[in-house]
Amino acid sequence: MTERAREKVVADELVLAEEALRAAETLQRAALVRSALSRVYFAALHFSRALLASAGLEAKSHRGMKSLLWVNFVQPAKLEPEYQQLIARLETWREEADYSLGFVADPTLLATEMDAARRLRARVHELLRAAGFTP
Repeated sequence: MTERAREKVVADELVLAEEALRAAETLQRAALVRSALSRVYFAALHFSRALLASAGLEAKSHRGMKSLLWVNFVQPAKLEPEYQQLIARLETWREEADYSLGFVADPTLLATEMDAARRLRARVHELLRAAGFTP
């Protein structure tokens, strides 16, 4: 991936991440917790993909994204393990919210996970700036 391509992918992923986070906030205000949890996951996914793109990496699947993030950022201690755990949790909540009829959507859980996603955003922006990108 060329430097110009990396910059574009990082920027595009950040746009998608911010859009998903804004959608989650809008859904939260409308008390649509299940849908908001799904959008929070996608915000985290896109923040993670932006980080991967900054290193010239592209995941082909959700599982691939988690694997690449682990190997290239968590294991070498560039990104704290709590963020890998957050992504795994958010993926579980998204699957439950989208597919489980019995899932009870908790507004407190949503608020907690949205705060965690905002911390992920801040950390990704920090790492991107350190790598020479302008988030």
